[in-house]
Amino acid sequence: MRYTTHQSIEDIVVPIASIPLALSNLKLIGEKYGVAIPVLGHAGDGNLHAIPLKNPASSVDHWQEILPALLKDI
Repeated sequence: MRYTTHQSIEDIVVPIASIPLALSNLKLIGEKYGVAIPVLGHAGDGNLHAIPLKNPASSVDHWQEILPALLKDI
C-alpha cells in the first residue's frame, strides 16, 4: 500500500538514553503538522532516520509550506 510519494528522510543523532524522549518528541511534531513520522535507525549508536510523510489528504503546496518548519522542529 502506498501512503504518499512525498517524504523527507532525515538523519538525527541522539544519545542512546534519550531515544525514548526523541521518539515522543517526533510524535508530537507529527501531530503538530498533521503528518506521520515513522522512524528507523541504529538504536545502538543513537542514529535515527526520521521520515516525515506528506498527509495524503493535504496538497503538495501545503506540504511544501510546512516542510521547512517541520524539519526545523525535528
